[in-house]
Amino acid sequence: MAAPSHWMLSKLGGIYATRPAAGPHKRRESIPLTILLRNRLRYALSRQEAMKIVKDKEGLIKVDNKIRRDPRFPLGIMDVVGIEKTGENFRILYDTKGRYQAHKIDAKEASFKLCSVKRKAMGENKVPYIVTHDGRTIRYPHPDIKTQDTIKVRSFFQILGDRRGPSRYGSLFLLSLNNFILNIPLIL
Repeated sequence: MAAPSHWMLSKLGGIYATRPAAGPHKRRESIPLTILLRNRLRYALSRQEAMKIVKDKEGLIKVDNKIRRDPRFPLGIMDVVGIEKTGENFRILYDTKGRYQAHKIDAKEASFKLCSVKRKAMGENKVPYIVTHDGRTIRYPHPDIKTQDTIKVRSFFQILGDRRGPSRYGSLFLLSLNNFILNIPLIL
C-alpha cells in the first residue's frame, strides 16, 4: 500500500510502508505501531528492530493499557501508547497540519482516554448503548450523553487491580461527563 503523506516517511525510504491491520480505527485514519516506533519516536533503526520491540515476551508496548504484540496494530487519534522500559507515555494527536504526532504525557494523564460518541441507539430488549470513535460499545450510558459529545473513559482494572482483565465480560469502566461519574460494565 502506498503510504499516506501524513505518515511523514522519508523521501529516500520509498513510498511503501507497513499496512495497518484491522482494528479500532480506519486504515486511512491510523498509523501502524512500527511506524510510530521507527519514524516518530526513533526507538528502532529498522522495521525488524521495531518488530522485535513490539513482539517481546515482556510486553513492552501498551496501547490504551493493553499489551499489544501486533507490529501492524493501528494507532488513531487519542490513543495512549505506554513504553514500560522507559516509563514514557504518549498520546497520539494531530498537529496543525493534520499529521500524527506522539505527544508525551505523564502517568496520571495516561490513565484515561477521551472518546467521541459517534452513535447512540437502542439495542436488543430496549437496552440503550453508545458507540465511540474507536469502536467501543458502552451499554447503559448516562441519559445526558448525546452524539458528538466527548466522554472520558478510564478502566478500573488498571487502577484498582481488578483480576478480570481488560477484555473480559464485566470489566468496569468509569465514565465522566462534566460532573457526572458513572460505573458502567463493559460489553464487548
